[in-house]
Amino acid sequence: MSSQNGFTIPAAVAKAYDDYGFDKKIETAVSFRMLSDWCAILFKDRGEFYAVDFVQSIDGEWEVSNDYVGPFDSVHDFQTANLTVGLF
Repeated sequence: MSSQNGFTIPAAVAKAYDDYGFDKKIETAVSFRMLSDWCAILFKDRGEFYAVDFVQSIDGEWEVSNDYVGPFDSVHDFQTANLTVGLF
């Protein structure tokens, strides 16, 4: 899925987002980050930046890992935040 903000969200990630049933439309995303088996979409809602992050399952399907990550101070803060992996 292409964005007017200059980034592309892969169709499989967009599908996982839609399948989760979020109220906020994915087209309102303001930024996107991706590594091999992890990605995150940043949104701004009521002045606050927050992200939804995804992981790739063992069968290669994308799924929501956390439905709220943040808040972030800015798009730059989201793009430059150190990535950590939590095991539950």
